[in-house]
Amino acid sequence: MRDLSDRIAPGTPHASQCKIQLHKPKVNVQGSGLASVL
Repeated sequence: MRDLSDRIAPGTPHASQCKIQLHKPKVNVQGSGLASVL
């Protein structure tokens, strides 16, 4: 989980792509990690 957040933190533009993934139920796990980073 921390590895994913570390990769997302430095990549600001990737955040937009992550938001698209948040809509997917399977990516809810990553969504929780993104929320903590934001």
